[in-house]
Formats: sequence, structure tokens, C-alpha cells
Amino acid sequence: LGYDQHELVGHSFTKVFAPSGEGDRAQDTTLLKMMKTGVINDVETAFLAKDERLFPVSLSWSTTRGRDGKVAGITFIGRDITERIRFQESLKQAKEELEQRVEEQTSELSIANKLLRDEIAERMQAEEKLGAEKEHLSVTLRSIADAVIATDAGGSISLLNHVAEQLTGWGHDDAVGEPLSKVLHVVDEQTRQASEDLVRRVCDTGEVIERAQSGLLVAKDGTERIVAQTGAPIRDHEGKVRGAVLVFRDITERRKLEERLFKTRKLESLSMLAAGIAHDFSNILTGVMTNLFMARTQVSPQSETYRLLSETEQSAYRATSLTKQ
Repeated sequence: LGYDQHELVGHSFTKVFAPSGEGDRAQDTTLLKMMKTGVINDVETAFLAKDERLFPVSLSWSTTRGRDGKVAGITFIGRDITERIRFQESLKQAKEELEQRVEEQTSELSIANKLLRDEIAERMQAEEKLGAEKEHLSVTLRSIADAVIATDAGGSISLLNHVAEQLTGWGHDDAVGEPLSKVLHVVDEQTRQASEDLVRRVCDTGEVIERAQSGLLVAKDGTERIVAQTGAPIRDHEGKVRGAVLVFRDITERRKLEERLFKTRKLESLSMLAAGIAHDFSNILTGVMTNLFMARTQVSPQSETYRLLSETEQSAYRATSLTKQ
């Protein structure tokens, strides 16, 4: 507060409270409740230092009583919570920014996925024969951001775009004509077992299939990426299935972002739990130290009881320091 002891002793406690209005000092209405119950914990208010500096505090108030049971005084224990408030505000801001980034990226991914499905559906409906369909598909695939591989009904690669080349590590000329299983190696993230043959399933059912569970794509050089997979049939002008188109989206960064958000929320929960436990324990210590002080004033300083009470009081102060840590 910046005061010497003699500048405050004898003055009203409201001298150190932040002013509530023009010319007035704060008069906390919780005083009435405290006089009835004997204690008030964790009242957030502000103190006014001698240099007119305001800072937030958390107050715990308790009454002390004489032998006749009447209120003899009030004990105020204030904790400067400036850093705690700053930390909470920083954590809240970081959480909001992270949630906003996740929302923006999720929205972009959803829009891109919808556009991709619409494009593939429109191409498949518009083609009159297989050769023209492949040509149109080739132009489309090289202009989108997802990895796309086209195969014939037997699973041999007929086309892959630039993104697919980057993800698999195979060039277009080297991959065309090769079995899909040789170029595209997708395994389960947990078991490391090879994923289901999506081309065979698409060709057998003739339906667009979106794999619910993501997989781990192992590139030619051993690089691993998490991908989401979708497959759609390629039909000729008679409606017969002549192959399949596989679409892979690299969701590695999105997964990392989700994990970071999850860790942030866990840390936030942990900080709230620790703060709650510390506050509760500190409140218990406040009552213990107050009673020890009052008990020590009732016995002779030369007595053994006085010495034991003093040692116990020091232990309580050390417990308070540990709680703060």
C-alpha cells in the first residue's frame, strides 16, 4: 500500500479501499453479513495505495471476539490478484483465438469438400464416354487442393494429380499403369494394418464412399501423413462402372491443432482445480491462524503453552507460503 504503520493505525479501514464515487470511499455491504456469520471469504475488490495506484485484491475477513463473546475487532487478509487476473485474461484470449482458427479452418475444409463432391458429380453426369470423362477429370483434378487418384476397374492407376504426387512420393509417369496398392499405402493409425481396398468397394457398390475413420498414408520415402479418404465410381455413357476416383485430404495439421486445443483445455481445467484447492486450503488456514493468535494472547509469554502455540502458528504461516506456491 505504500503507507507506514503509523499512517494507518487509528484510521478507518476504508482509507485503503478504492473510491466508489466522487468523494466517497467504498463501503462493502458484505460487512453486515460478516458481522452475523463471523467470516467472509474471497471478496474481490480493489485497494488504493498511497500513491493513488489501484490494484485488485481478494479479501478474506473474520471477526475476533473477546472473552465476553462480543466482537473485539476484524481481521482482513488481502491477496494481490493482479497477476492471476492477467493470466486468466491471457488464457481466455488464447483460447478464443485458437477456437476461432479451428472454426475458420473447419469451415474452409467443409466448403472445399462440398465443392469437390459437386465437381465430381457434375463431371460424371456430363460425360458421354469414358475417354472424354478422363480428359475432363484430368483438367479438374490438377486445379484442386486435394490429392486425387483415378484407377480402372482392376485397380491400375490411370491418373493422379500434383497433390497426390507430393503425398505419395510417386511421379505421374511412374505411377500410371501401376497397381494402386503399390503407389498408395494407407494403414490404420493404431494397428498399422493395411486399410480396406477402397477402389474394390467403390467398384462393387457403385456408390460414393467416404471413409469415416482417417488413415495413415506412408509415402515412398517413409513420410507419414494423416489423411481422410473418399471414393467415387467412374461410369461410361451406359452407366457401367469403369473405375474409381479416390480423393485424399491431408488433415495432419488439423489433427495437431485439435490436439493443441485439447491440451489447452486440460491445462485450463488443471489451473482452475489448483486455484480452487489453494483457495479452500488458504481459507482454512486463515481461521486456524486467527484462533492461534487469539489463544496465544490469553496465556503468559513465559508458559509452555505460549511456546507451543507460537510454534504451531509459525507452522501455519509456512503452510500458507506452501499454498501460495
